[in-house]
Amino acid sequence: MEAVHLRWLIQPLAAALHVADVVRVRRSAAPAPSDWSGPLGIWAEPLAIFDAWAATATVEQGPLLEQAIGLAPRFERETELAASALAKVADRSQAAAQAPALARALASMRRATLAAQPDLLDRLQAESEPLRATWERVGGPLLDHIGRWTAENWLVPAADVLLVPPVGGGFGAAHPAANLARIEVGGPVADACPPPTVQVAWLVAQLNADLPVFQGSLTRTCAARAAAWAMLAITLEAAADAELFAHDDATCAAAARAWGLEPVDAVETLRRWWNVYRDARPSWPAALAALDALLGARP
Repeated sequence: MEAVHLRWLIQPLAAALHVADVVRVRRSAAPAPSDWSGPLGIWAEPLAIFDAWAATATVEQGPLLEQAIGLAPRFERETELAASALAKVADRSQAAAQAPALARALASMRRATLAAQPDLLDRLQAESEPLRATWERVGGPLLDHIGRWTAENWLVPAADVLLVPPVGGGFGAAHPAANLARIEVGGPVADACPPPTVQVAWLVAQLNADLPVFQGSLTRTCAARAAAWAMLAITLEAAADAELFAHDDATCAAAARAWGLEPVDAVETLRRWWNVYRDARPSWPAALAALDALLGARP
C-alpha cells in the first residue's frame, strides 16, 4: 500500500470557526455560559461576532460550520468562502441573500482573532511539532494496518490535516467533502485516551466515507456516523497490531467521549459489531450498513 501523504495546515479563521463549533456543541448539551472564561476567554470577540451573525441567519449552524471549516484553507477571500459554504447548505436564493453578511462576519472574526492572538500561527506550529514528528515515524505503519482491516481504496491517497487550538478537550472531526481532518493540538490527552497520532489516523481513515461505493443506501449523516464508529474499533485494533497502543473497552469509551462521538454509550454495541466483523469479514459496505442498523436500533 502506498503511503498516505498528509499536508498540515494552520489557518486563523478556521481556528476561530473551530472554537465556534465547539461552543455550538457545548450549548446543545448544556446552557450557554454567561461569560467566556478559561481557554475560551481569548476567543470572546470572534465568538461574539459569530453569534451576532447567527442570530439573524436562517441556516443551521452545524452544517454551515462543517462546510466553512473544511473550506476555509482553500480561500483567501471571505466572500468566496461564504458563498461556497452557503452553497452547500442552502438553496441558491437563500445563499445569495446571506452571503454578504456572512462574509463580513468571517472577515471580522479573522481580524479579531489575529488582533487578540498575533502569535496564534507560531504557537500552533510549535505545539504541533511533536505530533507531526511522531506521525512521520508511525503514521504509515498505522494506516497500513487500518487498510488491511477495511477495503481497497477505503483510505485516501492524500489529505489535509487542519491544526486547531485545544478548546474542546481533544475534539476533532473528519470533513470528507473537503478531504480534510481537523484535530486539536497542544492540549492534554484525557485519561485512558489514545495519543493524538492515533486520533489523526482515525480521522484520516474516515475521509472516503462519502464515496457512493461505500455509502450505499445510507444517508450521508448515517454513513459518516457508521464510519466514525467503525474506524474507532479498527484504528484502535490497528494501533495494537502496530504495537503503538494497547486498548480495551475503557480506552474505547475514553476516545469516544474525547473525540466527540455520539452516542457516547455505544461502546458495547461497537464491540459486538467488531467481534462479528473480525471473524466473518463481510464486505465493507455491508459491514458499515450493519453497524448503522445496530446504532439506530439502540434504545
